[in-house]
Amino acid sequence: MLMAEKGRELTPSLRLMLRLLIRKCLEKEMADSVNPFDAYELVELLPTHFEETSEQQLILYAQMANLLRITYNYGELGNVDIKEITHNFCRFACNAHTITDAELRPLGIGLYPVISIINHSCQPNCILLFEGKKAYVRAIQEISEGMEVTLSYVDLGDNTLTRLQNLKLQYFFNCVCPRCLPKATSDKMLDNDHMEGFLCPIPKCKGLLITNQEYSEKMLCKTCGKETDKSKVLDKLKSFDCYLDDGLRHLSIGKTDLGRAKQAFEKLDQVQTSLLQKSSLHRIKTYDNLLKICMAMEDWVSALVYCHKAIKVYERVYLPNHPLLGLQHYTCGKLEWFLGKADDATKSYRQALSILEITHGSHSELVQSLKVALQEAEMEALYIRRLVE
Repeated sequence: MLMAEKGRELTPSLRLMLRLLIRKCLEKEMADSVNPFDAYELVELLPTHFEETSEQQLILYAQMANLLRITYNYGELGNVDIKEITHNFCRFACNAHTITDAELRPLGIGLYPVISIINHSCQPNCILLFEGKKAYVRAIQEISEGMEVTLSYVDLGDNTLTRLQNLKLQYFFNCVCPRCLPKATSDKMLDNDHMEGFLCPIPKCKGLLITNQEYSEKMLCKTCGKETDKSKVLDKLKSFDCYLDDGLRHLSIGKTDLGRAKQAFEKLDQVQTSLLQKSSLHRIKTYDNLLKICMAMEDWVSALVYCHKAIKVYERVYLPNHPLLGLQHYTCGKLEWFLGKADDATKSYRQALSILEITHGSHSELVQSLKVALQEAEMEALYIRRLVE
């Protein structure tokens, strides 16, 4: 058995590399029983982007490879090639997947060579979900014969420029999907402006600010036509980071500081309201954190308020059948059911079911639990209506 030194723990990437090396050795011994869809040779076919990887990052990978060789007993694994491991770490960076539970909470990382060859799109027709260690690619829209299957490699809640930067930085390509390559550069700017949702600073106007096509450092209000320096808007947004940092600091302490964390995020919500539209992507984390805090404090009424606010943003920045939107409706239904709002809970559960049946499958445990909750809410709502009648 391979044992680590006492007191030393493996990081997810080191643990995955160790499993990969063990797999390679086992396949040599049992060549006839190797699964062709899960073989080590498929890993070797994945791109490394070694040449594009920065020297600093390559040095880090080499150090991690050397750590594996020095710290762990590889007697049963044969000779360990530092160069091979370094190349595999490069493969991990642009091919590994974050394994999540049914509610999309991260559990670890895994390498699925066949899935890794599926191309990216910021308007994907499929999503990747997991049941334990098994990965499933599920369609979220109709896919015609001959149409390419696509997944998203990045968070679809980011604006166009952020997505492009992240894809270039980690995956070394320029995205040319319909969402990232509009007819003109101005369309791309407009997509960012709508997602960021900056409000006109003119009193009593509060229209949407859009980037000036001729002077990108300026923003124009679609309502009143007044011009604003974009740098001033962004600087003002950054100035609110102190409230975010304060809230996260108190949240990290635990239940004893939840009250202060709530106050910090409520203050952040107030100042964001003066600068951002209700559906601005910048407000997602604020609402999500306030929802989490209120639920931890058992303040169910406030939790429901922030859950509704979060849904408005999710509907704006995510695809109609995105699992995050379905899960948010599910949470909303649970809160409404707990607060005795059976009719509202029924509506939320139905909205959640219409999405999660597509993303998770009708036979998944999550969807089965949702169906039971929906049935109970429907029966309760019917009972209440009959009492009123």
